[in-house]
Amino acid sequence: MKFKIRDLLRNFFIWAGKTALFRFFLDLIITMTRLGVLSPRTASTAVIYLMKERRNFLVDRKVCFGAAQWRMNLNLKVLPCIGLLFKPLFYEDSLTLEIFMRIASKSSYVVDVGANIGLFTCLAAASNPNCKIYSYEPNRDLDDFIRMNNKLNHWEDRLC
Repeated sequence: MKFKIRDLLRNFFIWAGKTALFRFFLDLIITMTRLGVLSPRTASTAVIYLMKERRNFLVDRKVCFGAAQWRMNLNLKVLPCIGLLFKPLFYEDSLTLEIFMRIASKSSYVVDVGANIGLFTCLAAASNPNCKIYSYEPNRDLDDFIRMNNKLNHWEDRLC
């Protein structure tokens, strides 16, 4: 019986991703996860099914950590981006993020090597409007994603 319910839910989310109610179902999954009704793993799977038939994988979200806030286009084909849907900014060691932001807020330059989705690049840019940020990501798709988000927040003149 459990297998049939899983198939039913998978097919439902694939269908829902094709409809005009896509945004409603995405917000429903996010809310249920934040309330603890769905586990992050189950929610991530639901989002993957929801996005399966979609051509546009970008979702615009506001990301906050402490006083730093910025907008991010989350590419829902990239698992770390799906995680940012459920916990606006969750990192196993939030103390690391706080220390990084304190250092970045007083720095003239920040180097983010292996930037992945550019989380630390965005943290540095949001916490210090005067620093230059050198962000390197060898994966071309992720690098383009970082540049797109910096442009969205009007930080492109600070990203090297």
